[in-house]
Amino acid sequence: MKKHIKLYKHWYLLTLRGFLIITMGVFALFLPSYESKIRFIKIFELFAIASGILMIQSAIFNRHHLNWQWMLVGGLIDFSFGIMLWLVPEISSKSIVLVLAVWFLYTGVLQAVESIVLIHESIMNWWFELISGILSFVMAFLLIALRMHEKREVFFILGIMACIYGLFILISSLILFEPED
Repeated sequence: MKKHIKLYKHWYLLTLRGFLIITMGVFALFLPSYESKIRFIKIFELFAIASGILMIQSAIFNRHHLNWQWMLVGGLIDFSFGIMLWLVPEISSKSIVLVLAVWFLYTGVLQAVESIVLIHESIMNWWFELISGILSFVMAFLLIALRMHEKREVFFILGIMACIYGLFILISSLILFEPED
């Protein structure tokens, strides 16, 4: 009988990222007012910085895999994105929905590439990454379509999608493995 090992040595970094996204989604679901929207923007800035750091660490710890460069690029983009929003708050406060759509769009591209790498590495559960990428694309296009209406409903949809997306990342981090010979 084959024993299974984790594909990534430090898979818990991806797990933490999933929990961060779920937390952000739950917060978006319960936004009662405009002041909460400003707090949400600050939370997203911190999330992007933390997510970037977690992805950079994961890439460095898993340099033996084909996709470590994509994780590094994603981490650098997340980190830079968070710093940019923190340094220029006018960008995020005026068009948070568009900013989030761009973030979901590039994340979807990274996850689609990740699923292709996992197929190449013969990982059985590659489709979790693909579904996460598709969910990310759907969220980006929903946000773009609704961007003219930065109302409560947009944040409610964002919250639901972020929770689902975070759950997929969480599950993906827990089940990705490769058989040991």
